[in-house]
Amino acid sequence: MAVIRRVFIFIGLFTALSAWAENLASVHLRGVVVPAQQAKLSVAQQGQVTWIAPDGSYVEAGAILAQINDIRLKAELSQARAMFHSAEAELAAAQHALEKSRRLVNEDILSDIALTEAEFSVRTADAKVAVNRSKLELAELAVQQAVLLAPYDGVVANSKISAGEWAQPGDPIIEFASLLQLTMSLDVPPEYTELLQEGDSTEVLFKGQVIGKATVKRLFPLLQPSSGLRRVVWDIHTTETMLISGRYVELKAWF
Repeated sequence: MAVIRRVFIFIGLFTALSAWAENLASVHLRGVVVPAQQAKLSVAQQGQVTWIAPDGSYVEAGAILAQINDIRLKAELSQARAMFHSAEAELAAAQHALEKSRRLVNEDILSDIALTEAEFSVRTADAKVAVNRSKLELAELAVQQAVLLAPYDGVVANSKISAGEWAQPGDPIIEFASLLQLTMSLDVPPEYTELLQEGDSTEVLFKGQVIGKATVKRLFPLLQPSSGLRRVVWDIHTTETMLISGRYVELKAWF
């Protein structure tokens, strides 16, 4: 009887292990890695595109992605700078005239009315300097905005315009994606997420080789209505130089 009891216990354990293995095999831990940062970029100034980064090119943060013809903008900048310097000269002349008027009033050569007029001229000239300083700053900004710069290290995923075409402010001309900040979503049975918390990590495998780690970024509190699964969003950190964006990778089971 003891032997029979042990046999039944063994069979029960084997059945339980088989069921666990079958459930484990049914849990899909494969998914597509996508950029966590992806943006559609546009220029702030209208104009003819003179250069644009080609599709697939890697661009560092701050580098040029696109250039708008800025000949007119630079001419307007030169004009604004000249007007600002002229206003500064007028202010300096008005201040000199004011000092002279004060001296002459003190010597009873000029009346107080002349001093009042001189003070008014200084205030007028000072206001003119302020106005032209604002125009100069706007002209400088317009020249800067004729260049579209990369907001972070990334790759040009899609150029929606070609050199020679006309670009309008706000119209997306480039899709730009980061290859350094990657993410992946998995839908798994809720029982496998009971002990999972944000910040937990597991290994990332590509073609059977460990290439980095995945860290839980977000656990959705509700199940997917159509499948009864719970979504887990992972941050993917690779230790290899290979690019895995857009590829299927597998996560090592954490349960």
